[in-house]
Amino acid sequence: MIERALARHGRAMILRRRVGTGSTFAEVVVRGYSTGFRPDQLAGNVMQGDQRYTIGPDAGTLSAPRANDRVRDAGRDWTVLGVDALRVGEQVCGYVLHVRGG
Repeated sequence: MIERALARHGRAMILRRRVGTGSTFAEVVVRGYSTGFRPDQLAGNVMQGDQRYTIGPDAGTLSAPRANDRVRDAGRDWTVLGVDALRVGEQVCGYVLHVRGG
């Protein structure tokens, strides 16, 4: 299911994680796509301009995405605020990232 959506709508983007406290990042290319939030979803921590990124399950050398990771997509940088795993049974088949910035 997620594989078809990523194949049809996805594009290459970079998931970045800060290494230590410096300005060095570990990076991995992932396939994903973005969608905005609907006006009726603008509540709590969700603000106008935030995006939802759906990415595949393989984060390569990084563990699962987490808050404060970064997504670089089409020359814009987004900060990950939250992560939800997409599961089929016990298997993780992707992640939905709530991001802000850009």
